[in-house]
Amino acid sequence: MQKADEIFLTNSIIGIQPVTNYRKNEFKTEIGEKISANLKLLQVISKA
Repeated sequence: MQKADEIFLTNSIIGIQPVTNYRKNEFKTEIGEKISANLKLLQVISKA
């Protein structure tokens, strides 16, 4: 985990939750944000 560029957790209640810090490392949130936005878009499309 310490060598990762980005880390996120996911579950059915909260969705995607970024991990921004772990020990002394700080992580980006770009990919997690893109995945979250795409999932929200899919939800809207599937309800239409």
